[in-house]
Amino acid sequence: MNNRNRTSARFVAAGTMVLAFAATATAQSTTPLAELLPSLSAEAAVVAPGTVGDHRGHFAPDPATLAGVYELNRVMALQAGGFAFGPSALAAATPMAEGRSLPAAAGGGAETALTIGAGNWAFALGYQATTFDTLDDIDLRASDMNLFLPHAAVTGTAADRDLMQQVVSLRLNRKVASLALTYGLSDRVDLGVIVPFVQMHADARVTSRIIRTGSSIYPGQTEHQFDPIGGANRTLPRYCSELEAGFDPDALQCHGSSEGRGVGDILVRAKVRLAGAVAAGADVRVPTGRVDDFIGIGAWQVRPYVAVSGAIGRVVPRVRVDYTWSDGDLSAKLGGDVDRRVPDEVGVSAGVDAGISRYVALVFDVAARRIDGLRTLSTTTLEFPGRGVGGGTFLAEGALVAGDARTVTQTLGAGGVRLSLPGDLLGQMSVVFPIGRDGLQPGPTAVFSLTRSY
Repeated sequence: MNNRNRTSARFVAAGTMVLAFAATATAQSTTPLAELLPSLSAEAAVVAPGTVGDHRGHFAPDPATLAGVYELNRVMALQAGGFAFGPSALAAATPMAEGRSLPAAAGGGAETALTIGAGNWAFALGYQATTFDTLDDIDLRASDMNLFLPHAAVTGTAADRDLMQQVVSLRLNRKVASLALTYGLSDRVDLGVIVPFVQMHADARVTSRIIRTGSSIYPGQTEHQFDPIGGANRTLPRYCSELEAGFDPDALQCHGSSEGRGVGDILVRAKVRLAGAVAAGADVRVPTGRVDDFIGIGAWQVRPYVAVSGAIGRVVPRVRVDYTWSDGDLSAKLGGDVDRRVPDEVGVSAGVDAGISRYVALVFDVAARRIDGLRTLSTTTLEFPGRGVGGGTFLAEGALVAGDARTVTQTLGAGGVRLSLPGDLLGQMSVVFPIGRDGLQPGPTAVFSLTRSY
């Protein structure tokens, strides 16, 4: 077997391994990701029964209290579930001066106008792991999100004026292994498909603390406290435990996680090279991913675009403009009365490839995504009138609230290197990073791809 065939066999074997992963990627947690935070908040609000009556459900959160959590669910479903798959497979060599070629691929947000040629195939493997850090100005993993749960008015005593504070933190991670196939129908027309295999994982923590704005008038009262025998009255006691450093009857910490794996939303692509360095195309997103775990967004999307690129010596600038029509709904398990419609989007991106040699190119991209109708999430101070011992106002600081709908522009930058490797392989490694803090933003994300042309 010659070196070229051996390389092809190895590449196909690597693709087979990814397919094997996909075949096993069907695990689903007992709690869908869309239900994790509301369920954990309700679990962490259960107190001990008490000595008079049954107080266990008196701090149960109502839809108004969880409005910020429900909107957080919607933003995660839309922006994390619809996050980019990484480099695509529409690869082509970019002509350079002196008859040489720059290793290039339509792998960023701004793809080239080039096509791969009649009868040619390109097969690509991609991988990225993304952790989402912030939402607007809120650090998801810090103690920036607070819920304040008022006691139900059921006893008619000062104890009804107690509050419960819940401090919420979340770590959301998305891993995607993608397979992409492109075929040159003619010298001007490319057809392609991208199949992503997605793992979405969330770890959440809710720390509850009773604020005795009413029951403190009863010395040694036991009506509002957490179960001193380790949460034996809970439906999910394994998630909850009293805080460390001794038992504190006023505090409880609960942990929960959710994970979903499976085929995400499949992307079908077509591109037509027009006159010169201009191409037009369309991406069709098929709602094949499971929406309850944010693996898919639950909507058909059609994204027509125009791409322009050219070569100026060793430098290849490129620009893409697109509009996305959406038809479908997010998960019905987001909670509350959130708007589940998937909105339309406008996208624009620009990039440049800078050739260092015929084997190496530096790649830079900036891509912006404009989404209408997302509500602002912020923290504020809420007033609870007449809750103190003397009837004074209690100020609840850092409360998570959902504001008015607005337009979100999510902007990402990327920088990396692209290499021509032996065996007609094209490798790329880029680091994607957020620009600004609007909407759900990822931390720096490494994106890898390997493309083989035939």
